[in-house]
Amino acid sequence: MAEFRIDRIRYNWKGPWAGAIAYIKDDMVSYGGKTFVSLVSHTASADFNNDLDFLVAGESTPKWEQVVDGTDWKGNWLPSTFYKVNDLVKYRGILYNCIDSHSSASSVALGLETDQAKWAPFAKGYNW
Repeated sequence: MAEFRIDRIRYNWKGPWAGAIAYIKDDMVSYGGKTFVSLVSHTASADFNNDLDFLVAGESTPKWEQVVDGTDWKGNWLPSTFYKVNDLVKYRGILYNCIDSHSSASSVALGLETDQAKWAPFAKGYNW
């Protein structure tokens, strides 16, 4: 039987991802309800999507690998708010999942309907 030693686990929880932070291999972060592990030491770019898709020069290893899938509950939909893919919001009794990162409409009057193509219904309910 193989021996399992807990001290060999090197993951280091860093919390929510942030730009311009120096991450080292095995640092773990959350972003958009998902959890990622750093595969190489690097300084994060200003946009997580650029950081996620970027390959380190001269290597075929990406900077991050997703280890846990999920969503991020944001509460009621708000105007002038940046939403990421997999953010969940409530709007008029329906829960919506963000499918395209964007900044929401500038006023409540314009509502989620302005960006309807960037949301997918997640669950239907009642607006109390």
